Amino acid sequence: MVEGARLEIAYRAKPYRGFESHPLRQSLVSFLPTTEEELARDRVFAAVVEAVVAARQIPVSTSPESPYVATAGGFTYAFEGEEDLLHLEVRRLDGGAIRLEDARKVASFALPDVPVGLVWVKPAEHSVHFYLGHDVLVKDRGQ
Repeated sequence: MVEGARLEIAYRAKPYRGFESHPLRQSLVSFLPTTEEELARDRVFAAVVEAVVAARQIPVSTSPESPYVATAGGFTYAFEGEEDLLHLEVRRLDGGAIRLEDARKVASFALPDVPVGLVWVKPAEHSVHFYLGHDVLVKDRGQ
């Protein structure tokens, strides 16, 4: 026993990570998008808002050339939607398993000023899907 130390400090349990998969231990410690990623996000978000205001369908696409797709911090995110529901899909660029906490950070970045409580989440192993009503995007933008 360590002299003067309380038992819970001296004999603290140490987690064994041997049975966890390596990708699940990979955490997005800090999400610091580059200036280019912020500019791409702004272009994508403006295209999404424009399509919503014009009542145009946002087609499903994962192509980097799509005006509704961008990357940031090792992740790709893509918007699609029609009528009154917007869908945001977040994936890791390397195709690995994605943690919900990491996907939430990317979604918060991709959906600036959208309250978290207005977004529904459906996690999967290699992607996380976020859903919100179109009115959330245009409500405070004078539309």
